[in-house]
Amino acid sequence: MKYLTPRLIFILFISISSNLLNGQAYFKTSGSIDLLDQKVAEFSSGDLLIGNSSTAPVRSGDETGILLLSRVDYCGNIVWGKEYNYGGGYLILKDIAVNSKDEIFLFGSHYKGLTESLFLAKIEDAARSDLDLRIFSPGSVDHFTYSIDANDDKLLVYGLLLDFNSSKEGFVGLFDHNLNIIKASKFVPFESSGNAIISDDDEVIARS
Repeated sequence: MKYLTPRLIFILFISISSNLLNGQAYFKTSGSIDLLDQKVAEFSSGDLLIGNSSTAPVRSGDETGILLLSRVDYCGNIVWGKEYNYGGGYLILKDIAVNSKDEIFLFGSHYKGLTESLFLAKIEDAARSDLDLRIFSPGSVDHFTYSIDANDDKLLVYGLLLDFNSSKEGFVGLFDHNLNIIKASKFVPFESSGNAIISDDDEVIARS
């Protein structure tokens, strides 16, 4: 009897691992191999939003942004998949958020020529093909975009600024759900990466 328990555990481990490997195919929402890291958010129903951006324009030299979104239900079925093309520069999607109304928000970096900017986008109704995309200057030579968070009426974006002869500075930007800026702040010291959230009592909590 003392040999039975480890054998059962071993068999159970193989079974679970096999299910996980098979399940990974559900989240391969695009056949493209030139994608950056996928980002995930959750709809009010529990469905997942998976977002990505393509590196193809960088390799081709075409200053076009390609954003890819898919909605996946809790059984792993793809409900819909959408591709958004932006002709005004290359886009890197860094984070996504969904509010209580199931409106979708995208945050990342925009590059055109030697100019670097931030982008913020909103999809109010995924049944339509339009996307409201805004470009914002970071006021620095270089930047990194890290995270976005949403509550019932505000958006919070977070990242890093770099400039000539200056130390790294963190930044937070607060927007309403129509992508209008409310306020923005810089802070030091800032080490690397991290994220920021809006707490339940409407405070900003950030880590780096």
